[in-house]
Amino acid sequence: MKMSQYTLALTSIAIFYGINVNYCRAAPAGIDKINKAIADHSVDGKKKIIVYETDGDKVYLTKKNKDGGYSDLTNIRSLLIIVTNASLISNNSPAIKATLSVNRSDYCEKDDVRSRQGMPQTMEIARPHVAINNFRNINEIDPTIILNVNYFDINTQLKNNQYITWQKSKCSTPLGIYYDSHSGRWNDAANQPHAFAYGDYYFSRKDGTKTALQSMLIVDKNTDRVQFNISDGNSNDAQPPAIESIETTIKEGKQELVAFSGAELLPRLNSEELDSGDGPDAGILQTTRIGIGYNIDKDQLYILQAGYGGAGISRGDLRDIFSALGASKALELDGGGSAVLGVQKDAVTWAGINSKIPNINEKDSSIYSCGSPVDNDFPTGIAKNFVCTPAYQLDGTRRALPGYLALSIGSAGKGE
Repeated sequence: MKMSQYTLALTSIAIFYGINVNYCRAAPAGIDKINKAIADHSVDGKKKIIVYETDGDKVYLTKKNKDGGYSDLTNIRSLLIIVTNASLISNNSPAIKATLSVNRSDYCEKDDVRSRQGMPQTMEIARPHVAINNFRNINEIDPTIILNVNYFDINTQLKNNQYITWQKSKCSTPLGIYYDSHSGRWNDAANQPHAFAYGDYYFSRKDGTKTALQSMLIVDKNTDRVQFNISDGNSNDAQPPAIESIETTIKEGKQELVAFSGAELLPRLNSEELDSGDGPDAGILQTTRIGIGYNIDKDQLYILQAGYGGAGISRGDLRDIFSALGASKALELDGGGSAVLGVQKDAVTWAGINSKIPNINEKDSSIYSCGSPVDNDFPTGIAKNFVCTPAYQLDGTRRALPGYLALSIGSAGKGE
């Protein structure tokens, strides 16, 4: 693209002040490389999952601007997982089998851990490598991908009539819908009257106001293709619209799904980009963010964690990255120190800055380990075969969380 004299003058000023400038292009380099990686590896006989890592230097993400143009994001580290043929169902078996962790704990229930508002905190928190093994040992599935999902209750708790933090009690609850009907326990979740959640349906701000959470529903029974739907929520205890529309079919076993909550990115942004607020990972905050999106035209599922180990991104940035990928539906999940994305290292094709399976360095929490090497908490079992995004807590340790999503990718989508 030929620069005008005006553009050239602005560039000179930017260089003088050390400002990094990326001009909008019809064909930005970042998204071109991602699309080429997908095209190169989405052929018969190849693995259907591409893991694309950016370093913000030589390999980077692209976002779609409000004017319809594109710009590349430099200085942003990220891990992007692309699942091709995501909605395929073959021989009544979906290519993607989604499962939620249920770390319901006798420990938490026995000690009657509750929020100050009286909500039982029934879910035991777990680090990623523990969650991976729990999926195998408790859910009896072999995950290909795991990620944290719902925001969770971090308010002060009561245990034996004493105030305590969730870190000390090791108990909490996911906020919003958190529901997996595959076990047939449609009403086994939860804290009544919430039949489809373990905690509140909403997010409480510091000032006491309540923010509605949106949900993604992955439906995979009695449907020609797996459906990825986004649904509104409520800022009160009323049952969200996502459940009202399908409750009867779930009870009768006519439909099976996984549903989890976060902040909607697409088709519309959950809140203003310049939201100052105390809502989930307030929009303007530059932080580590994680989200899941679906491109209906290309039948691709995207899972992205971006902005770790350095420069962060805003909620608007996350939305714009999914837009550049062509997603029509996307949901932001719990980010910051909670964000984690893990993948079975030999079940995927690596691209971006890594074209080969990366070596796991158990001694360094920033190099792919799903454990917490800083405090000598190392993976065991099948978790040793997983690569995870770096820990983001200030002390370098992994955060233990109450809610994870596992995606098991079968042979149905491999072009076999």
